[in-house]
Amino acid sequence: MIIDPRLIAQFAVIAEEASFTRAAVRLGVAQPWLSARLRKLEDQIGFSLFSRNTRNVSLTDQGQEFLKAARGVLASIQSAQVLAERLRKQEGRRLRVGSSLHGALFQKRKEIIERFLAGKGDLDVELDIGWTPSLLKRLRAGELDVAFIAGPIEEVDIESVSIGRSNLSLLTSKNNPVARLKVLQPAHLAGQTIATFPRRAHPVLFDHLYMPLQVAGAKLLEVSEPSDDLFDQVRASGQLIVSYFDSLNMKQNINRSGIVRKTLGSARIHYLLARRRGHSPPMIEALWEMVR
Repeated sequence: MIIDPRLIAQFAVIAEEASFTRAAVRLGVAQPWLSARLRKLEDQIGFSLFSRNTRNVSLTDQGQEFLKAARGVLASIQSAQVLAERLRKQEGRRLRVGSSLHGALFQKRKEIIERFLAGKGDLDVELDIGWTPSLLKRLRAGELDVAFIAGPIEEVDIESVSIGRSNLSLLTSKNNPVARLKVLQPAHLAGQTIATFPRRAHPVLFDHLYMPLQVAGAKLLEVSEPSDDLFDQVRASGQLIVSYFDSLNMKQNINRSGIVRKTLGSARIHYLLARRRGHSPPMIEALWEMVR
């Protein structure tokens, strides 16, 4: 049996943090994705690594033993990453691209990168996925050349160019009184519960989109990932709404019986290509000019 060493390293981080939430933040990934990765590792090795309850996670006896080897794997991977980064900088023909988890960015990113690569057969693109705060941190550290992110952003050391925008959309029960309105405004949502992405994923964007709703009297409910149970609650409730970005792949839920889609007219998400201010080697400048 060959085990993916990345799974082992991710397990080691979860164990060190003693929390899926903190481990996901440290790795710059979504918590549900990290949980799925751990389940994949447990399926491969044939035993449970953690005892889980509603309050915390703790290592099983087998997990404690496995962690001893996992720490060595994590250290080896980190050393290899440092070496690869140094060699990559020497090579100079690799474009390091970050992209946030927002589905609307996928097609835009694909189109821009494919257009830029046309006629550049010797250029390699390395893509990393993560939450916007993690990507901005890596831009500042020089670990990424550019990043596709959702805005707004407020960092003075990061510059960006717009590549598109979309509205914030809402899914609610057809029995909810707001479902009869064509375009919603914050005042219409007083007394409603709005399911949102976790604020830690992108504090600036979260405040931009949702603070006006809270001020207007809406209650915010942060969820890591919409589930079937959540949408069952939407159908059954007259005051529960799930928010999402216009272009995200939510068709399976939009098409569910009893659920309707509405647009929040006051909330706009801007999609940006970002780079560290002053970071303009010829390859990055060429990409920048093409997009601008």
